[in-house]
Amino acid sequence: MKMHLMNILNHLEANNEERELAKVKFENEIISFNAVREYIKSLRELDN
Repeated sequence: MKMHLMNILNHLEANNEERELAKVKFENEIISFNAVREYIKSLRELDN
């Protein structure tokens, strides 16, 4: 599962902070590309 998450994060060009936050968020959740993409998008919107 974690490798799958890392592949998605690589595809989304997530930075180290986003990767760490995503690992914690999806530790006990079902991982899907859409869910990870939306989570990273929400993190990036907070930074702006």
